[in-house]
Amino acid sequence: MNTSSNMNSSSRDEGQNLLLDDAKNFIPLDTDSVYANNRYGYEIHYPSQWPAGEESPSGDGVVLYSDDGNDIRVYGGYLLGDPLDNMEIDEAKANNWSIETIGIAAGDGQLIQTSVDNQRLFHFIVKGSTIQCHLYAMVTEDFYSANYEALLEMANSITFD
Repeated sequence: MNTSSNMNSSSRDEGQNLLLDDAKNFIPLDTDSVYANNRYGYEIHYPSQWPAGEESPSGDGVVLYSDDGNDIRVYGGYLLGDPLDNMEIDEAKANNWSIETIGIAAGDGQLIQTSVDNQRLFHFIVKGSTIQCHLYAMVTEDFYSANYEALLEMANSITFD
């Protein structure tokens, strides 16, 4: 497996995992910190230091971190067909936000990033055959700078049943 990757690349070779060549200070993921969603059949690893909340009443996901103006959550849903499945991507395109295709084990995902009201949006969307999974983070600039690599590792850890 290739152990280096250019994170500014707009696409990845099929099957290539996201690998961090500049991850000097990221929070390592603890394999004991896994959220598995039974309703939609996805799972994600997250830093063990983050106090994940309770699963949402609808069973679609969970808040993984919420503190000091930082909100990170993961949620899933069924694919409903265009244009509904691409609403976030279409919004990002309409607003000229950054959209990057990143290949992970679960398939190619779309990473949307922008600054909004002194915060950073990091929204990773990956689609399976019948479901999609979203890693959504609206965080302060400081949190984003300190945890960007951890967010990428989390996105890379998403798998489907």
